[in-house]
Amino acid sequence: MINGLSDYEHPCQALADLLTIYEKKSKLEGVALTYLGDANNVANSLILAAAKTGMKFRIASPKGYTLQKEVFGQANEAARLSGDG
Repeated sequence: MINGLSDYEHPCQALADLLTIYEKKSKLEGVALTYLGDANNVANSLILAAAKTGMKFRIASPKGYTLQKEVFGQANEAARLSGDG
């Protein structure tokens, strides 16, 4: 068993979430994923996963708990490399 949890990312949670979305939608590319809450390790992993799979990602976080600019940069680069940026 692995967890992969860190203060920065939670990739196993993101993979589980993407699997659930795929099971319900039969696709990932073009699906809009909305995250509501603190921009934490799960949000970081979800935006990166969304960028790599062609999903649209939206986030609403309270002031002071938004995504770091570094994470946006990584997501933009991942989207560019996957052909979606």
